[in-house]
Amino acid sequence: MYGMWWGGGPWGWGPGWWLLGPLMMLVFWGAVILLAVGFLRSRCARRAHGSGPDSAMEILRTRYAKGEITRDEFEAMRRDLQEA
Repeated sequence: MYGMWWGGGPWGWGPGWWLLGPLMMLVFWGAVILLAVGFLRSRCARRAHGSGPDSAMEILRTRYAKGEITRDEFEAMRRDLQEA
């Protein structure tokens, strides 16, 4: 009787369907922002901790300097890292 915009419409949504659009837009953009923040945090965490043989060698040198490992252990681990 009222037509598509004021009545049930062809899909039976009723007059309150217009609230769903803005709500879904907020949910969508919230999810996009959360994903972007999570991605950037994980990327920055990887960069801060370092990766690869250079950071492993730095850790090895630090342990040797602190006296946690002996010279023989240091040399054996250094050779292992250089082979990898």
